[in-house]
Amino acid sequence: MVNLTPLIKRHEKTVGSRLTVIGMACSDHMVLAMDEFGRVFGGFDDLLVKFGDTGEQAINCLCDGEPPAHIDTPLRPQRFEDPEPVLTVQVLETLRKAGWDEARLLPSPSQGEKVFDRFLREFGGISFDYTNTVNAKRDTCSLGIPRDISREDLDQWQHDAKQELQPIGQLKASELVLLMGNDGRVYGGMQGLPEFLYLIGESGADALNRLITGSPMLRLV
Repeated sequence: MVNLTPLIKRHEKTVGSRLTVIGMACSDHMVLAMDEFGRVFGGFDDLLVKFGDTGEQAINCLCDGEPPAHIDTPLRPQRFEDPEPVLTVQVLETLRKAGWDEARLLPSPSQGEKVFDRFLREFGGISFDYTNTVNAKRDTCSLGIPRDISREDLDQWQHDAKQELQPIGQLKASELVLLMGNDGRVYGGMQGLPEFLYLIGESGADALNRLITGSPMLRLV
């Protein structure tokens, strides 16, 4: 049996996300792989093509004989490596100065509770200043459900994130809406410019760590 690990690892660097082998194509000469966002790629040696953003698109492309998109340069990264699972000392100090109490941290999730509801119970109502890495300016992060979010903007962000998103806060000066997915990832959507979507953290804690310590965001689209 052929060891596909080197091929997959090489193409993961180009795609910017983890790949899982889902099949073979082209008379078993091309490996089909899906990333964690549902995108389907085909790889053979140094050749990498994209068959679609979803499994259904990929099947249609293969069955209809449509030419896939060739990928010659690395795609934008779609995830952060090695996210910090807990709040750092610097972040805890910043939150305490903003009036937050560690007693709000919940020991374990309630059955059936959505991840963004838990995050808002733990951190909602807190505001703190930080340095925005998009424009290198000081900004204020306010945690809580913001008002007047455009339905059209939210629909576009959910489409690009490929999951339901719940607004959980706002970066005031930059007019970036904070959004959390069902998987706990935190995104930033630009109000009035829904074609811009950033990944801020792999979890609520990771997002707070990255915002307060000035870590860069990943632009997804």
